[in-house]
Amino acid sequence: MNIPKNINVVAVVKGQNPDAVMQMLERTGYQVVGHNRMSEALELQAQLPRGLTWHFLGKLQSRKIAKIVETFDVIQSLENLDQAALIAEALDEGVSYPVYLQVNISGIEERSGCVPEDVDMVLEGLKKYPALRVIGLMGMASQDAVLAREEFRLLKSLCPDSLECSMGMSGDYEIALEEGSTMLRLGRMLFT
Repeated sequence: MNIPKNINVVAVVKGQNPDAVMQMLERTGYQVVGHNRMSEALELQAQLPRGLTWHFLGKLQSRKIAKIVETFDVIQSLENLDQAALIAEALDEGVSYPVYLQVNISGIEERSGCVPEDVDMVLEGLKKYPALRVIGLMGMASQDAVLAREEFRLLKSLCPDSLECSMGMSGDYEIALEEGSTMLRLGRMLFT
């Protein structure tokens, strides 16, 4: 694994036991971890050192947003302004909370995220919620390498230079890096 030093990595720890996560953290030095399930993340948080930064990567469900905000330091899967309103409502006065706008770059209906054509509109709409600090765009590509390259290029083209571009996972991170990713979400490869 040859990840350039200027690339941020979220170590995805879903399905891993605390001992395996601790060994991975000690081996890699990573301090940012990601999970897509709140209940499993809470169990891990209770057994891992404090001071890690936790990113929520899963689909946001309206009824769970307040608890997600309480449990995680960053949300990478914000899709729309309705969710933004619920996140803002869950925050304490004066708190600034970092979020990524998830974009459905693959066009797969089951995937979360706003459609690419709406990115500018949603980013503009997010300005109504000063407590939310948009720090990046996030996208998941198709499994086909040729399509993934096109989809990563699309996300990079939508991402202002001032924002992180969170794209690339264990199976496609090399393509993502070639296409301008500034943040990888790596799981499986960190534990093999």
